[in-house]
Amino acid sequence: ETRVDVIKALITGPEGTPYYNGCFLFDVFLGPNYNQSPPSVKYMTTNGGKFRFNPNLYADGKVCLSLLGTWSGPGWIAGKSTLLQVLISIQSMILCDEPYLNEPGWANSGGTPKSLAYSANVRRMVVKTAMLGNLKAPPDPWADVIRTHFRLKAKSIITQLDKWLADDDSHSTLSDGAYNQKTNASSSSNGFAEDVAELKSLLNKLQAGEELSEPPK
Repeated sequence: ETRVDVIKALITGPEGTPYYNGCFLFDVFLGPNYNQSPPSVKYMTTNGGKFRFNPNLYADGKVCLSLLGTWSGPGWIAGKSTLLQVLISIQSMILCDEPYLNEPGWANSGGTPKSLAYSANVRRMVVKTAMLGNLKAPPDPWADVIRTHFRLKAKSIITQLDKWLADDDSHSTLSDGAYNQKTNASSSSNGFAEDVAELKSLLNKLQAGEELSEPPK
């Protein structure tokens, strides 16, 4: 609260994407030259630096976006571009319906088995980290926001989870975003059904007005 140059942001995944209803957290630093120069943005929902959710979201927290000067394309306009533009761009351009296509050279691969496998892998990571992980152990200062989000949307999210589970390809979850995903399914459980069942149990508790237990300090 004493650092007006440091901002925490939460973006929910848009409908129709493999990120839908996930809570994605970002740390923003407004440097001494802001807004003559862009802010620095670090992605925080990485499962402890293990998950790469998108070609433009690295497991180390790097956000690749032209507005930030970390990706090709139209850049920051000194004195005119805003932080709101950055957040909207992340939600619309990165948290998109077919994230596989964000990788250079893959833009014409829409609807291919590799793209579909990539999106399925993202859905598994989203459930494990951006949904279940955030609900069980919400980072400060987001506990009330995250639990309210899931309580208000619990019914529709349960329906969404049933569809995601039915559409899952049974592949093992790959932390690199399925860059090297094989086309054959895993012979053992990938843990997705278990994550979905646990999340649905918590959502049912929220719908019933029950308090979720606090994680150990």
